[in-house]
Order: sequence, then structure tokens, then C-alpha cells
Amino acid sequence: MAVRKSSAMITLVAAAATTTTFAIPHQAAAAPSPAPSAQSARNRYPHGLRQEAVTEPGHRTAKTRRLASKAADGVKVVINVLDRNGKPPATDDANGVTFYPLDGSDPFYGELDTGNLEGRLPAGEYAVMAYVKTPEGDGDASTTLIYRPRVRVQDATKLVLDAREARPVSVSVYNVVAEQRERIPANPEFRVKTADMAKVRVRYGTEGRPVCTGGHAAPAWAEGGGIGFFSGVGAAPATRTEYFTPGVAWDIDWMNTTPDCGFEFDKTEIWNRTVRFTKPGSHRWKLTPAPFGPARPVVIWGSGEEPALAVPMHSTWDGRSDLAPYNGASGSSVLRDSTGRVVYESDQPGTAHGWPVTRPGTTR
Repeated sequence: MAVRKSSAMITLVAAAATTTTFAIPHQAAAAPSPAPSAQSARNRYPHGLRQEAVTEPGHRTAKTRRLASKAADGVKVVINVLDRNGKPPATDDANGVTFYPLDGSDPFYGELDTGNLEGRLPAGEYAVMAYVKTPEGDGDASTTLIYRPRVRVQDATKLVLDAREARPVSVSVYNVVAEQRERIPANPEFRVKTADMAKVRVRYGTEGRPVCTGGHAAPAWAEGGGIGFFSGVGAAPATRTEYFTPGVAWDIDWMNTTPDCGFEFDKTEIWNRTVRFTKPGSHRWKLTPAPFGPARPVVIWGSGEEPALAVPMHSTWDGRSDLAPYNGASGSSVLRDSTGRVVYESDQPGTAHGWPVTRPGTTR
């Protein structure tokens, strides 16, 4: 499930069975949306291709200001954050606190240190928001949104954000969006009629060899924060009927892998696109790979400044490939300097990893 906040509504979205918790003790006030966050393909599928496809929300807006530290810069605030186990959150790099001034000016942001945050803010009223991760028994982590719509900062202020106040929400549906205005109700139940959905006849194609196929669907929020749950199709080519809430942008991916449905990273080709069905009723859709060839080459620079090459090698009218290597393909990827001399070479077309850092200059 994903949760999006805007000035007029809170939107619940679900693509399969999951549980998300919320702590919203008062009526919600308007708050700016988080900024988008870029992710690599492997981060998008953190638990493997047959599990969730995740687009993390950017919990920090583009124009956020950091909390000040000097006494002359405002009122002292001390924030303590607890996860749903009553402990300081362990992943501080993903847990920060955002302060939205209710006068509409740019928000402030502070990073947690073992669940604690201390700094200074200009006197005024703020909406305060924090995403808190709690480790679960399966080795994963759940996320709790804690939101205080109105906090007055006049004198030295201490605030505890406790994820144990959260109300768990569980939803089990397929590709459905529902909107609840003003606040999340105590029982966020909604019902869906088939006649109100886009009924899509989907054709999953192949490159001519036996494959197993499947994919994900998630709401394509501009600020990110969608979770798409895996749905297996099986042997392809195949055709099946899928249902989507119309009028909503959906982030779709589909994957061809080996006939045993292993969906291993190095044996799976992935395509993705964003689709919107404007109204209910019947639609047709062909997800068929196109002939092999490069499209939109991209060079990704790793954290150690090592060049890693990722070139989409299948491009269709309705989607572009995402991961390489490509099964059954032979060839190489070559990096040349400005004189045409081969600097590094990979034995895979469209992908290369582990190239040493190249010297400054023009390469191709």
C-alpha cells in the first residue's frame, strides 16, 4: 500500500495484500508532497523479481532547510522518535523529521541520531511529519507515518513521535485506488464494482523462445512511494484480463525469464512503462518485445566513480527494457577514448560493470 498526502485528501492505494501503519492523532492539515527519489533497478526489487517492486518516496522536499544550531537562529526543539517496538529506529539514514511551517514557507528538515533530533526553528506553528521504520520478524521493515498537524513552537519545545500510536491498515485488492478526503477513517473500507474498472485484455509476447512471464503494477505518483506486488502469468505467449482503476497513472513492468520461472536477475529481461486508462470499459494491450537494438544509452557512475554501462536493448511502442544481460544475445560493449582506442570491454551487449575509473577526457 502507498499513502499520498495532498492539500485536499489522503489517498489509499493497494495492489495486493499488505499492511501499513499510520499515526495521525488529529485531523490532517495540508502538507507539501515529498520530492521524487531516483533508484537503481536492483533497489526497485530489493527482495528479488518475484517480490515487491518498490519506488521509495522522497521524504525530504527539494527546498527543505536544515534546522539551525545557533541560539540566535530560533527556538530550541528536541524530538524523540520511537518505532513500533518502543525503541529508537535503527535505520537513521531513512528516518528524518520534516517541519512544515503553517504560513506556507519552505519546510525544515532534521536527520535523526539514534532516534533523537535537536536543533532550532523560528517561532511559529508547524505540521510535523516523520517516516519511521520498524524491523519485522521476517527480516523486512514496516513503515509508519507519524503526523502532527499543528505544533506550536514558542518556547523550548520537546516532542515525542511514537509509532506505537499507529493504527494498522490492511488492504487486499488488485490495482485499485480509493480516495478518502480530509483524513484516514477508523475503518478505511471501500468496495469496488467491476463495471467501474478498466477491463484490459493483455497479451504477453516473447522473442520467439519459451519463457515464463510476470510483472508488477504500482501507482505512478509524481513524488514516488508506490509498491507493486508481483503477479505471475506463467508460460508465454499468453493472454489474460486485468483490471485497473481508470484515471490513475500506473507504473507497469513485465518480465520474461527462463521457462522454470526462476526470475533471477541475470536471466530476466524487464520492460516498463506508465499507463493511464481514462475511463471504465474494455481495452486491449500488447506487451510484446521488439527487435533487438540499443535505445536511450545510459552510463551510471557508481559510488566509487566506477563507470557501469546499462543500455536498454529492446524498445517497443509501449515500453522500454530495463535490465541486461539479454538471454540468447551475443556481442560486447566497448568504451573508447577520443582517439578511438579501446579502453575497456565487456562480453555482454548493453551492460558492463566493474570497469576501472577512466582518466579524464572524452569517451564513447
